[in-house]
Amino acid sequence: MRAGVDYIGHANYLDVKPSNCWRATRNASCRPGDSVGSAVSRAMRKSWGQPSHRARSRLRSGIDATITSVAKLRAAGVRLVVGGDYGISIAPHGTYAKDLEYFVDLFGMTNAEALLCATRNGGLAMDRSGRLGTLTAGSVADFLIVDGDPLHDIKVLQDHARLRIVKSGRSV
Repeated sequence: MRAGVDYIGHANYLDVKPSNCWRATRNASCRPGDSVGSAVSRAMRKSWGQPSHRARSRLRSGIDATITSVAKLRAAGVRLVVGGDYGISIAPHGTYAKDLEYFVDLFGMTNAEALLCATRNGGLAMDRSGRLGTLTAGSVADFLIVDGDPLHDIKVLQDHARLRIVKSGRSV
């Protein structure tokens, strides 16, 4: 962080020292490595049968470390963003909204907090001007229309039939 890094992905295993660095760097963003561990666990059960005790233990250990790291980052006021390693067999494109469920179920966020990590915080991670990720005057007007209320049911965002994207003023 002292070197000017403004984005870190896969912050699964933080010790106290990096968390202290984050406290002083309010413009940085962090994407926890939550989705891959959970996706791997699901894929292992589907594709390869029940994983060995050792594999399950290592996966659980990794998920627990991520939960602990996210708690430290949240306590330090670090801007968290949603995202993962997608486009691979165990985490195909189009399953991004599953991360929002992990932010709620694993990290203890409210649905609103998880949505802010995916929208406003994601926009700030890509463009610090604040023109992405919010619906405000002067912002880039790409948005998602949801047939449902993700503030009450975060999983509604995983149902593609209930979503409509508007990009550059056109439905896509």
